[in-house]
Amino acid sequence: MATGTPGKGLQVRGTGGLPAPGSGETYTHGHWQQAYQMMRDCLKQLPVALDALLSDLTAADVGRTQAAGMIRFADGARTWGQLVEQTLNTIDPIALPVVEAVTAAGGPEDVNGMPYYREV
Repeated sequence: MATGTPGKGLQVRGTGGLPAPGSGETYTHGHWQQAYQMMRDCLKQLPVALDALLSDLTAADVGRTQAAGMIRFADGARTWGQLVEQTLNTIDPIALPVVEAVTAAGGPEDVNGMPYYREV
């Protein structure tokens, strides 16, 4: 896997550091990887939070319709979490080949100018 070209501002993995000046990038793949991990960590906590929410219903002695509504809410939240995770899992297989192609072409500074497109 490509690791980016030093000074080119292209960061496939890592700290999500700032892009190189003049690279045209405002958000690197390193930034994406950090955000992705944060989202996955939050999604892992969702089932625990929902279970705690539902267990509180018994302690609060809620009515049957209130409990049914909260169970529907929890089920919907679980489904939403699964959809978010599926979406997250589709990004790298799409993005990494593009990042690797840009890296192979010399990095963003070499592919964001007209001379590059005249060669293509």
